[in-house]
Amino acid sequence: MIIPMELCHIDRIAVLEVECFALPFSKPLLLQELENPNALYLVDCLDDIIRGYVGLNFVLDEGHITTLTTAPLFRRQGIASRLLKRQIILAKTLGLQQLHLEVRDSNIAARKLYLRHDFAEVGRRAGYYTEPKEDAVLMTLELHDDNTGL
Repeated sequence: MIIPMELCHIDRIAVLEVECFALPFSKPLLLQELENPNALYLVDCLDDIIRGYVGLNFVLDEGHITTLTTAPLFRRQGIASRLLKRQIILAKTLGLQQLHLEVRDSNIAARKLYLRHDFAEVGRRAGYYTEPKEDAVLMTLELHDDNTGL
């Protein structure tokens, strides 16, 4: 079930961050995002197990996907796709016109996921990621064109 992130999820999400990322979001940062009126985080829970989550920060009519991850045990089951789709729907509800994100150049699976959801590769940020150092591919989804299939 996909639900808004709540305080009771923070400890488990912090563990998931460490499992999935070289530079994980800290528990204080997650708590800060929970209180941020311009942030919207969703979690996919099954029997109190967090299978994945997605974050969005927004200002005016633009949003930025800050994170999207699935727990290693639950990958390749469509969880990330469902989370992203729900976040896109909510972004439209908020009146956002564009969604942006950065993704590691080598993360082909994630890039394909975003392309399937109509994001376009629009640029690069050289050396954006550290540990290991790598370029980011910039991707954007135009929400005002009804090209999302939603």
